Amino acid sequence: MNEFERAMRDLRRAERRRAEQLEVKRLLEFYENANPLKYEAEIVWLHPPEIWPHVREAYSWECSRVRPIAWRGFSDGRVLVGYATHNAESSREIPRRFFYVMPFDMDRPNNNYPPLEGVDPLSVAPTVRGRRTARCYQLPTPEQRAAFEAILAVPQAKRDAQRPAAAERQRRHRAPEQKRRAHNARRRARRKENLSA
Repeated sequence: MNEFERAMRDLRRAERRRAEQLEVKRLLEFYENANPLKYEAEIVWLHPPEIWPHVREAYSWECSRVRPIAWRGFSDGRVLVGYATHNAESSREIPRRFFYVMPFDMDRPNNNYPPLEGVDPLSVAPTVRGRRTARCYQLPTPEQRAAFEAILAVPQAKRDAQRPAAAERQRRHRAPEQKRRAHNARRRARRKENLSA
């Protein structure tokens, strides 16, 4: 390999290195701008955060920056505990944080370990990611357990009624499904009649 070929090879390597550094810089800028926590204005708690040893932290792609999270009744019985609102600078394409608990979160007979997404609700603040603290690993007190049972005793429909916009969205969302189920039930009944006749 002569001197010219060596110089060209070094030039190509330097160009490739510069392109990689530029790509890394672009990615870092993208993730800095896409950080959803920097747009948070406040955390709205639907239930007092003191009664939970831990809450589960998740993200939702909502169309609104300040309205309550649309909480359609999940079949596993999860309960919405709180959500974040965004300030006016955020776009609608940025995910919002929300916090929820599962019905079995207070029953940890074999271990004191919270779930992977579990954080201490007292460590949650706007623009601050929730942390696990020693409080997450403690078993719930009888007072905490009683408060949790009282919240679970309220049916999902009543919890939705406390947030009329979410309840209306849920009713509209479920109406076609209920019509379809009724239609299928009528068809099955007609088929039974035809087979028995």
